[in-house]
Amino acid sequence: MSNQELYKHELPAGEHEYFEKCRRDLKWVAQLWLHFCSQNVGFDIKGYSRCDPQDVPSVRGCRVPQDVLYYLIHGNFEGSDEPDIDPRLDCREMSKSAITHLRCHAGCYAFYAVLPKILKHDDNFEKVEWELRDMRPRMVLLMVGEHYSPCTHEFLVIYTKLGSKIVLDISSWQFGFGDYIFTYEDYETRFVKTDTKHHYYAFSCQQAIEQNQHSHDQIIEQG
Repeated sequence: MSNQELYKHELPAGEHEYFEKCRRDLKWVAQLWLHFCSQNVGFDIKGYSRCDPQDVPSVRGCRVPQDVLYYLIHGNFEGSDEPDIDPRLDCREMSKSAITHLRCHAGCYAFYAVLPKILKHDDNFEKVEWELRDMRPRMVLLMVGEHYSPCTHEFLVIYTKLGSKIVLDISSWQFGFGDYIFTYEDYETRFVKTDTKHHYYAFSCQQAIEQNQHSHDQIIEQG
């Protein structure tokens, strides 16, 4: 069942209507971020393959989540050896996962300051928060030679005057979450390690722009 079908049955009518409005109004944000990431990968992606994380030298010995699908991203950084690519994995969803790999921080930087401006005329909008949480991924992407990063993740939370919260996670594909917008309760239940504390970034909108001005300008220019 898709998120749209799930929320239609689980949310009160007013909250569901507002959630769907946010989905429509913010779709371009996710599309723009995917476009920006696709243009700034930094290497040529050759393909993907399933892997055991303990077979990857940079991951071996690290504590990694269990019961998760692990994939290697193969690219021109691997040298002359031909990688063992699985052509069945060469699909649009895997491409989204690869280009958003380790991009959550940059995505929040880029849009934390923009979201309040997009939503300022919305009577139900209250504020935006920037959260850092430990995640329960469905999949993890790895690259040869890349230092393993624990599954912490950053995303934006829209607070509404209806009392509900909406997650905007434009890098969610890297963990196999398959969408860009979720209710906070659903997102936390399915994807967040609930025994971990909330961490909020205490940036003002202006600081977020100033500290990442170059990437912000690039994204807006490409949009």
